[in-house]
Amino acid sequence: MLLFDFYDPQCLQPWYVLDDGVMGGVSRGTLRANSDAGLIFSGKVSLENNGGFSSIRAQFSPINLSHFTGIQAWLRGDGKRYGFYLKHDTSPIVFQANFNTTAGEWQNVQIPFAALRPNWYGRRLPTGSLNLSHLNAMSFIIGDKQAGQFRLDIASVSAYTAVHHV
Repeated sequence: MLLFDFYDPQCLQPWYVLDDGVMGGVSRGTLRANSDAGLIFSGKVSLENNGGFSSIRAQFSPINLSHFTGIQAWLRGDGKRYGFYLKHDTSPIVFQANFNTTAGEWQNVQIPFAALRPNWYGRRLPTGSLNLSHLNAMSFIIGDKQAGQFRLDIASVSAYTAVHHV
């Protein structure tokens, strides 16, 4: 199920940048549309002032993805590690999984819902359950003390169902 086709400029409307400036950091990310790359999330992560992350986020009316296996994104990275978050509307906890990118190559990144772990402000929680029937926000983030320039091109984000072979 296609959630965001970033070649359609309307799909960028719910997305915005959130950097570590909310905690006093000086990292800077930007978000823009491009006819060749879809959504371009780029900028510079700085570790100054206890900073170290930049993210793009979307909030939307709750959707039900309980009949799917996970999220997949068709994207092109820069060789760095990124995080993906999902959130549901009945809890402030976010559920995160990380993925690696191959510099300059388009790749289909699949993130099974079972791989998402509960986090609260960057700290892993021992327990928590993601309510897949009321998802209302998602994010892509670069952090993990990866200072320097970054760029992540995202063409689309979809929900997928794993095919089971008998």
